[in-house]
Amino acid sequence: MRERKYEINRYALYDDQGIEEHLSTMAAKGWIIEHMNQLIWWYRRIEPQELEFAVTYDLEMNLYEPIPSKRQIRLQEISELGGWGFVTDWTMMLVFCRPKDEEGIPFQTDPEVTLKLFRDMGIRDLTLGVVLFGIWTLFAMTYSKYESMGFSPTLLLLFWGLVLFTTGVLLSELWFWLWYRRSRISVDHGGECVPAGKAYRISRGMVVLAAMIGLGYWIAAYASLGHLAIGSFYIIAMIVMIFAEGAVRNRNRRRGTSGKTNYWIVFVMGFLIYHLIRMCAKWWLMPYAIEHGWF
Repeated sequence: MRERKYEINRYALYDDQGIEEHLSTMAAKGWIIEHMNQLIWWYRRIEPQELEFAVTYDLEMNLYEPIPSKRQIRLQEISELGGWGFVTDWTMMLVFCRPKDEEGIPFQTDPEVTLKLFRDMGIRDLTLGVVLFGIWTLFAMTYSKYESMGFSPTLLLLFWGLVLFTTGVLLSELWFWLWYRRSRISVDHGGECVPAGKAYRISRGMVVLAAMIGLGYWIAAYASLGHLAIGSFYIIAMIVMIFAEGAVRNRNRRRGTSGKTNYWIVFVMGFLIYHLIRMCAKWWLMPYAIEHGWF
């Protein structure tokens, strides 16, 4: 019987109610959340339990600062008075839980603080989306210069991939700001942030579909075994590098390394690994592929 379960993340960071309900459902099935990030959630097997989950947000948390921070320790101490136990964190989110039948103080999160956090995050993500869109558009325009006047299948794949990716990013931002506006009105009238709903998942699906189309375009454009081998090598190496950077970053955070020091350690490590990957591809994989006639 397996003791670990992995799940693709389907939730936006601001969907606190959806996350709480999902984690409670998983606990009832015998799985408790152990680690969360933007892509994958880890669960550990437990006896099926009726657990109540609550999430809150810490403006001072980021990916490089030591954990737990002084504010996080204080927040955990206060939460324990209400019967809540700390479970894990994700970016600026802290996750707590307690048995559903246990009496205690309800978990309170200041909606004004939450909205301020997500407003800043929304502006940052919108800027990132615009930059990515600009890079992709520049790539499409550059590539089109080398295509024949006919509308080739590879260019068609690129075009629809670009359309779906852009639409996904724009819809994601649109739904976020609609949620923010409705929550802003609710909080201004003394209420809480409104539920995020599930509409934003459509945009995520479109981004995934765009990635699949992009992969299909890449395979169609570079059908030789050599190109596929080198491309696959880079993809796998980059995935390994990302996970390695995450492991080192989290280890430094747990050891109390300062945020700036942790950042530069991870940056230098990523820089060195990237160039090691390039050297392996240039001096080992490429000659091997040419020697065996893969191109």
